Amino acid sequence: MRPYPDRLLAGIASPDGEPDAMVIARETLELAFLVAIQHLPPRQRAVLVLRDVLGWPAKDAAATLEMSMAAVNSTLQRARPTVRRHLPPRRLDWAPTSNPSDEERAVLQRYMEAIERADNAAIGALPHADARCGQQSGAGGHNDAQPTWYSGREALLVAWQPALHGPRAMEFRLLPTRANHQPAIAVYVRSPGEVEYRAFRLDVLRIEGGAIVEPVGFVPDLFPAFGLPSSL
Repeated sequence: MRPYPDRLLAGIASPDGEPDAMVIARETLELAFLVAIQHLPPRQRAVLVLRDVLGWPAKDAAATLEMSMAAVNSTLQRARPTVRRHLPPRRLDWAPTSNPSDEERAVLQRYMEAIERADNAAIGALPHADARCGQQSGAGGHNDAQPTWYSGREALLVAWQPALHGPRAMEFRLLPTRANHQPAIAVYVRSPGEVEYRAFRLDVLRIEGGAIVEPVGFVPDLFPAFGLPSSL
């Protein structure tokens, strides 16, 4: 699973009510939802997408999947609790997307400035107390085969410290972008003695109530798709 540039999503979505436009128009493109449905068996995932994402009647979903209507309804009832268990606690529903708010833009700007200054106090003021941070394999120096997750503001701050302070500290430059209808940041780093800032990772952020509740880091190989340079 990888994020998708908003500029390309805008080109895909159409206003004529086609099924692809219906999916694009909802927050089911947000990473939290896409991660959550990966926990479903294939048949449950198909039923959930047809019924709750595309809004198909049970009759049509049953015909497409060659199931009875009773089986479709039963499968949907089993799928929904699983998805909700894996969604962030404040986002148990998905609704039409909206353009970034002034508050969202302000939080993003403060976050970028705090990282570039390596300002612990400013960085610590931005995440929600129970924020979760994900790091894809190969992103931001995380080289394990499996993704890793940090839970809680303090755990996030501890995880970030080696890159911000100490003998392995790096200088950061950040550029804003958008992915999956969410704010995102292209992160570049420069180690001591280097001249250029090199692509480090792509962070996709969920911002709610003036706080960052879930930053997820992805590999810098994605930069070209977002029209981002490989170095600064």
